[in-house]
Amino acid sequence: MAKAQLDEVDLEILAILTRDAEITNKSLAHRLGLAESTCAHRVRALRERGVIRDTRIRVDGAALGFPLQAIIKVRLANHTGEKVTALFDALVSIPRRAAGVPRRGGRRLPRARRRAGRDGAA
Repeated sequence: MAKAQLDEVDLEILAILTRDAEITNKSLAHRLGLAESTCAHRVRALRERGVIRDTRIRVDGAALGFPLQAIIKVRLANHTGEKVTALFDALVSIPRRAAGVPRRGGRRLPRARRRAGRDGAA
């Protein structure tokens, strides 16, 4: 992919959005001294060119009662479809499993999160 040609305004947009991805277009335009329509056009162009790929949020697992998070990497000695399916089924059945992580073969392997007990121990 060719390097994107960015001017000073594009770089300032990226700097602001990097610090605050939830800023409104109106606030962003005001900070940059641009018309709202111009600002929206520039952000849209940065997205279309692939410079801005996405925006994300980070959820505090502890605030939801999940203070412990485990990401598990498993390497199987025997990669038959039957063995992989058995492992996948076993992992999916884990109580309080919160999310899956995409892996090879289009399967979603689970990511386990465990709620702490009343004493705070996981």
